[in-house]
Amino acid sequence: MKRKMDDKGVVGFYEDVPALLIVVVATVIFLASIYSAIGRHEQKTSISDFEREALEFADAVRSSPLLLHEGEVGRFDATKIQGLESENLTRSLNYPDFFYRVEITDVSNYSVRYNQTWSREPEHNFTAEDYQEGRKVIYLSVNIVVDTNEVHTARMRVEVWR
Repeated sequence: MKRKMDDKGVVGFYEDVPALLIVVVATVIFLASIYSAIGRHEQKTSISDFEREALEFADAVRSSPLLLHEGEVGRFDATKIQGLESENLTRSLNYPDFFYRVEITDVSNYSVRYNQTWSREPEHNFTAEDYQEGRKVIYLSVNIVVDTNEVHTARMRVEVWR
């Protein structure tokens, strides 16, 4: 089939096909990039909500009246640390909808250490592959008050997962 040509180039249907292909390809690329961006945004929003919950939980543990010495946030009473059970902590924190492990590690130079762990974990054998929506680990510094002359420095590790 012979094309009709004039001084301006190809005339008719053959002029529109390349332009249409370029517009279709550009539109598909644009829509794919929008879809990808929305997916990444929703994933980041979900992660940030989980991180916010984890930080609020760590702050709630750090300021829990079941642990505090004379109501001071971040200063735990040594006898309360030793006497608190995981179920009581879970109940006081209104049964969070995620699993957690809180570890207090006494890092002071005293001979008696006040290390303690509280947790709410799944009943089955739990492995690293079981983290469904990720995991967040938060480290905080706390003090453990034994008496007025003996205060231990400690590290609180809060691990939260779904």
